[in-house]
Amino acid sequence: NRVLTLIDVGPALIGTAGIVDKSGRVWIGFEDGSIAVHFQNHIQRYTRSEGLPAALIRAIYEDADGTIWVGSSAGLSRLQNGRFITMTAVTADVPLRDVVAVLVDRNDYLWLATSAGVVRLRRSDAMRVTLDGAFSGTFVRYDASDGIPGNTVVPKHPAATVAADGKLWFIASHGVAIIDTKAVDTQAVLLPLRIEGGVADRRAFDAMPGLTLPPRTSTLEINYLV
Repeated sequence: NRVLTLIDVGPALIGTAGIVDKSGRVWIGFEDGSIAVHFQNHIQRYTRSEGLPAALIRAIYEDADGTIWVGSSAGLSRLQNGRFITMTAVTADVPLRDVVAVLVDRNDYLWLATSAGVVRLRRSDAMRVTLDGAFSGTFVRYDASDGIPGNTVVPKHPAATVAADGKLWFIASHGVAIIDTKAVDTQAVLLPLRIEGGVADRRAFDAMPGLTLPPRTSTLEINYLV
């Protein structure tokens, strides 16, 4: 015989993410940005009143220290003393929209699958983010130029996982990206770079999304700021 237990979490909502934490609590995120936690026949709700940004919940993750991280369409949130603190960007140019996966590697780095690509930052830096949401640490972003096969925001759950050998697997729109954290140079400093425009066959152009160059372009000069 099968026993079905119905848990009343309030108004009918679509669940979008969920985990079972180390204590056996069931965490379920919903499309309206709320989270319900079920444990020992008790339901605890988290909403905007507890600091959640009222955005679609895309991922819930518990790290080795028991910290709960939540990825949403508004950024990365962390539960601290019963309230959520949300980080919406790592810089003004790199917003954390649609955080669909959160992982922590063996070197205590956070890895986020976002609309800006895969973002790596120190967990300790993310832990220092306060209620203003400002991030003051360093980060590295990986996208198609680094071999990520397409967009890492895809309608699949879960969107990423850590394998037994420590490698990180990320689902992308055109395949799967596997990152070997042992081969990542965490000491390298990547300076932010902004392409301003360039010159193709002696004709100047401004940088813009979807820019294409004419066929048989033979000379190319790229102007950028670091």
